[in-house]
Formats: sequence, C-alpha cells, structure tokens
Amino acid sequence: MASHFLLTSKARTLSPIKVARLSDAEAFSMLCDIRWGGEKHVVCPKCGVQHQAYFISTRKQ
Repeated sequence: MASHFLLTSKARTLSPIKVARLSDAEAFSMLCDIRWGGEKHVVCPKCGVQHQAYFISTRKQ
C-alpha cells in the first residue's frame, strides 16, 4: 500500500516559502506531481494502478 503523500521524500523537502512564491498554476502542477506523480497519468495511492483520470477544469479537481 502507498504511504501518505506528506510522508514522501518530495513532500518533506517542500518549503512553505517556496510554495508561497509559486503562481497558482505552478503550485497546482507541483502538488499534482508530488501527490499523484503527474497531472495526466495518476497513480492510485491505494491500489497503485496507473490510469488517466478525468479532470474538472473549472474546479481544478
């Protein structure tokens, strides 16, 4: 089973100051990369299956 994304090495080195300096799009892209491994192909944190998830662009979900 996958660990919580805040416990990953990428999230532990994340500086609040660095995040505050990012634009909304840059922050969204970086957090998607940390959490799911990318914006397009998502790896399920529970089962580990990689797939292309749908995205609600108006809600950034």
